[in-house]
Amino acid sequence: MEYTKYFIKNDGGRSKWFDCTLKKNREIGDCVVRTIAIATDIPYGVVWNELFDRAKKIGHFPNSPIVYEAYLKELGWVKHPPLMYNNKKIEIRDFIDMTTEQERIYAPMIILTRSHITALIDNKINDTWDCSNYCMNSYYQKEVA
Repeated sequence: MEYTKYFIKNDGGRSKWFDCTLKKNREIGDCVVRTIAIATDIPYGVVWNELFDRAKKIGHFPNSPIVYEAYLKELGWVKHPPLMYNNKKIEIRDFIDMTTEQERIYAPMIILTRSHITALIDNKINDTWDCSNYCMNSYYQKEVA
């Protein structure tokens, strides 16, 4: 398993559903499906089908915010505004470094960046590549009852 201080390689179960060995680079364009599968622990294929079914009904792509935001809301996830430090957005790795052991967020987070969406599990990025240098925008967390 590939990992760094900030990152654990995780395809969210994609390799169980699809043969991606023919793809020459890492860009498959499934970050929304992969991230939701990782953060919610719902099988990749189930998330794939749910998002595609919803997207077809409203004429959007599955990775469109209008599609995945409604899906996350139905699953009980709440969107939060960007975390700031000195009135500036922070990089994911800085967020991880800034939190003390007592402040650590162990509940899964779904983090939106300018051009990507990723899962933070036990204060580590779970993704197919290390995006820790990306600035955090909004993020989602499961609503606590």
